[in-house]
Amino acid sequence: MTGREDDEAALAHELARTNGGPVAVRGPVTVVADGQDCWLFDDAPPGLGTPGSGDVFVGALGGLLACGSEPVAALGWAVALHAEAGARLARDVTVGYLASEILRELPYARASAAT
Repeated sequence: MTGREDDEAALAHELARTNGGPVAVRGPVTVVADGQDCWLFDDAPPGLGTPGSGDVFVGALGGLLACGSEPVAALGWAVALHAEAGARLARDVTVGYLASEILRELPYARASAAT
């Protein structure tokens, strides 16, 4: 890990410990931590840094939790599905996605994860 990733991992561990549940520290590298373990995800396209993108992410997380996923698993899947939706958009547009476009790609991202 780089120095920045070390800082983000330490922050994620502390937040998970303090909050008593899994957290994601999001940025160029997303760190998901549950208080004991942490996972790094560094494959999200830069175009996801757009207004409303986080709302789509949280909506995906809420849907996964509502379906009965364990919190840390739901968080990890939300990170991966959100990134895959962005990657699908990046095939045509490098940056400047609309949140509604990210949302539209989520079912396709989910379908591709099932294969």
